[in-house]
Amino acid sequence: MRRPGFSLALVMLVLLAGIALVGAAFTVGTNLFSTTQGGIQQEQLYNAAQAGITRGEAWILAQTSAGKFPRYQASADLSPAGMGANKDLGGRTVPFGNLVAHGDNGTGAPGVFAFSQEGCEVFCVVYQTNYPVTPNYVPGIPPKLGAIAALSAQSGDVSLQPSNPTSAGGMGSTGSAAQVGDLPAYFLRSTATRKSFLHGENLSVTLEEALEGRGTAP
Repeated sequence: MRRPGFSLALVMLVLLAGIALVGAAFTVGTNLFSTTQGGIQQEQLYNAAQAGITRGEAWILAQTSAGKFPRYQASADLSPAGMGANKDLGGRTVPFGNLVAHGDNGTGAPGVFAFSQEGCEVFCVVYQTNYPVTPNYVPGIPPKLGAIAALSAQSGDVSLQPSNPTSAGGMGSTGSAAQVGDLPAYFLRSTATRKSFLHGENLSVTLEEALEGRGTAP
């Protein structure tokens, strides 16, 4: 003899088990989507930051090919305190603005580049870093030549260790490639930022590269 309500209880158990399985599948799917989208975002950020480095390199190469080196402005404050100061350049406040290299041997436009790529905002600055005196320490100040590896990557969201995509030497004239004369050294810093797909917070990746002038000084 069947007990009243037995079939209903069994159906309820089956339904609850099904709901639990659906919930678990949804959680796994959401986590997988978040992980995939996070990886896509970081790849886009890295590519955009690398595009900034490439643009800075191309600018330096165009200058040196014409027999001119980007340099500090003649009016730049290269005192220990001045090297750590911000400066308005092209309508932007640029950290360590007195160290920014300018085209045409220091008389032209600054090596500051801002553009968009793959939904990311890119900001790249070219600094001249064979500065004459020891600056007052400020976090993030571009290091003097020889104090940094050729290429590094930083991010608050992911650790990247890219291979060096370019030659860090050879800017300017080639030939014996011996370092001679008053040749500047450069430090490029490119930061790409964008908002997260899922949570809307700002994500960023910063790439840095050091370049040493070689050849015959103009």
